[in-house]
Amino acid sequence: MAYEIALGTFHGDWYAAADIYRNWAAKQPFTSRKLAQRSDIPKWLLQPLVGVTFPMRGQADWDPPAAVNPEYTPATNALPYMDKLAKAFNTPLLPIVFNWEHSGPWVQPEAFPPVGGEAAMKKFMKIAKDKGWHPVLYGNGINWVVGQRNTGYNGMEHYKTHGGDSAIARSWNGTLMGGAEGGWRKLYPTCVYTQPARKMILGMTQGMAKLGPEVIQQFDQGVGAVHCYATDHGHPPVPGPWMSEAFASLLKLDNEAARSQNPNAVVSCEGAPPEVYLQEFQFWDARIGGGGSLNCALFAYIYHEYMPAHSGAYLNSVNDEALRASVARAIVKGYMLNFTLRDKGQIEFDWNHIWDRAIPDQQAILDWSKRATHFRNGVARDFLVYGQMQQPFTITGVPTRDYGYGPEPLIQSETWKAPDGRFGVAMANYSDNKRGLRLELPGQGTKNIVIHIDDESETRSVTLPYVVDMQLPSRSLGLVEIK
Repeated sequence: MAYEIALGTFHGDWYAAADIYRNWAAKQPFTSRKLAQRSDIPKWLLQPLVGVTFPMRGQADWDPPAAVNPEYTPATNALPYMDKLAKAFNTPLLPIVFNWEHSGPWVQPEAFPPVGGEAAMKKFMKIAKDKGWHPVLYGNGINWVVGQRNTGYNGMEHYKTHGGDSAIARSWNGTLMGGAEGGWRKLYPTCVYTQPARKMILGMTQGMAKLGPEVIQQFDQGVGAVHCYATDHGHPPVPGPWMSEAFASLLKLDNEAARSQNPNAVVSCEGAPPEVYLQEFQFWDARIGGGGSLNCALFAYIYHEYMPAHSGAYLNSVNDEALRASVARAIVKGYMLNFTLRDKGQIEFDWNHIWDRAIPDQQAILDWSKRATHFRNGVARDFLVYGQMQQPFTITGVPTRDYGYGPEPLIQSETWKAPDGRFGVAMANYSDNKRGLRLELPGQGTKNIVIHIDDESETRSVTLPYVVDMQLPSRSLGLVEIK
């Protein structure tokens, strides 16, 4: 091995393991700057903000025939709906444009001009930014897409004339990776060591930058190189350090391409980035899931104080309560909120479902999300924006609900440590009933604690350890802060 490894045992659960790892990570070069020290993270990204995702055509990733949605195409048609949502949330928006690609949803590199035309897309971006919003475009990672069933797109001619075969990662037996038939699109993962692959990826990012977004997420579908066994690409014909080196150099060029039109553009990624690239991204799409193991915020536990995130899509919101649970889950874990829209600018339960489901209670989710967002950026800001997640203090007396991925508590909670050393427990009761709980505060000595429930606060002088018995009203937010 070209580096040292450490193998040992420990007592405890995943939090204990994560603490060991976090202590090690804090000494590495990729954790050299926390949020407060990162000059590359704009102030707006640390202020109240709600993501709103709308599809220009189709109702999901997979639904044929990917018909144009007149509410959102051209993109300027979406502006009245965005205005209403910004007013309802009482916060700037992060408008995320889905299914904008010319050849079909999630097609690259033949993505330009965008659906609805280049001029209309540029106009949308300018107006959105003039309103104080921060519009986003997504690319498709390192994939070369050659087919889209929903639109009938066949990109093999472009692929062949632009050196496609020489760009694709190879399996151990020399065959091209990817290319599976039968899905809603056909794609090949590229080898980022090759020039044709790099040219394709950088061209996609440059094309998006010219449209004027403030956030570009080229590295969708995960961050990093895929293994490649090709004997004619110039790299060793096995997986190895060349993969990280090649992707690091590509990422540097891609960040330059993303900022070619706007030097202050933000670079995002889907899913947690490899930690060695932690300082190269300003933002990430958390995809937090719903319930059970999908609710394990391991990356946020270790690295939240270095890079912010939004909650993403695929939240398993099967009804109004589950939709509110997705908000509660995200907020107590420090994430910004993000919603996807269906027809007429309405929030839907979850992305990737066609619009034949019931429509969520719009007023209820708008109110809950507005209050949650301002809780995160108000009384809980030092914890949920800048803080470090901690092993949870003991909470008892909270019932659970199962939305299909295992039981989860009706009051979501996480324990945090602020940069100045204060501890706090953030709580969100998303249920329709008032709920009681018992919170055990560890420690020693006399401390002041502040109990915040929505807009009301109470200060107590207590001797630790101490037990707090609380009643959280339906759809309320709470914070217990140890001064």
